[in-house]
Parts: sequence; C-alpha cells; structure tokens
Amino acid sequence: MEDTAFFGPIFAVLITDYFILHKRKITEEYLKDLYDENGNHAGVNWAAILAIGIGAVIGLLNADISFFTATIPTGLVYYFGMKYMKSCKKFRTGTILE
Repeated sequence: MEDTAFFGPIFAVLITDYFILHKRKITEEYLKDLYDENGNHAGVNWAAILAIGIGAVIGLLNADISFFTATIPTGLVYYFGMKYMKSCKKFRTGTILE
C-alpha cells in the first residue's frame, strides 16, 4: 500500500506541468528537445524531485488516502518550485513562466 503513496505526487507533477504550465500545448519540437542531451530539458528538474518527495511524505502519513492527500500539495510545490528555483530556469522554456 505504501508504494501507492508515490502515484499521487507523480500524477500531480505531470498534470501541473501539462495543464497549467504548458496549457496543453506540446509541440513536436518540444518533444524532440526532451531527448536532446544538450537541449533546454537536459539534466534534472529539481522542482519535480522536491515536489514528489514532499508529496510522498505527505502521502505516507495516511497511505490509505495518499492519492487524495498528496496531489494538491505536490502540484503547488511543483508550480512554485518551477517559478522560483534558479535551477529550474532552463525548464521554464515553453511554459507560462517563461
């Protein structure tokens, strides 16, 4: 049951990124850049890692309803992490935060 504590946070990061940050506009160029070793998305998005970690901890507090308790806090941590963390500057390309 504890392994499901990670599903909510991962889901929240994906949904926040696609629906809020990218406004459902993913182009073919963007997708090609995801796999470019020298592209804008090379490296680790620490906002996502931090948000998933915090969300998992919140989810583990009550593993039975972890999906519900961790989703919103994770999405908020990811959004504000993307907005304010200096290490995420290159990941803002193509988002509303650009």
